[in-house]
Amino acid sequence: MGERALKLSLKLLGIALVIAPFIVAFGMHDWNIMEAVLPDEAEMDELRESVSNLLGGGISQNNFKKSHIMSGDSTMELSIELTSPLNVPIKINDFSVRILDHGVRVGQLLMEEEEIDVEANGTVNFILFGSYSGGRPTDPQLTDMNVTIEVYGLTAKLQLSGLLGGIE
Repeated sequence: MGERALKLSLKLLGIALVIAPFIVAFGMHDWNIMEAVLPDEAEMDELRESVSNLLGGGISQNNFKKSHIMSGDSTMELSIELTSPLNVPIKINDFSVRILDHGVRVGQLLMEEEEIDVEANGTVNFILFGSYSGGRPTDPQLTDMNVTIEVYGLTAKLQLSGLLGGIE
């Protein structure tokens, strides 16, 4: 009987150690689940400030230099130089832009590489490749850039809508 009581006691102790922290957390927040689970506004402001200090000024179209190389009748390569404004190393997992010619969408360019590692405040070069429809664009413009980056294991999707400028 002593062995059976010990087994039961240990099981109950394990259950208590799992449940007790939740009961304490809910009790400290007047049994309000939302207050217990979600951070308050002061904690969110502190988190926003920490992230913005970590990421610096952020990525904008000013961080990109572009030049182009046309090849074939319907393909285009675009060489991109990215200077990262971020104070942390990042990994670019996806990068794409659309091509307009005289305001009409004629194609899309995608990153050739699987992923690109960028050092903190570093500069990298990579190629976007894609095809276009119709004749060779006479006034190619880039629009709607989509970038997926990974920072310390967190994935962020950035979108810049509208015209990003022509190809020099």
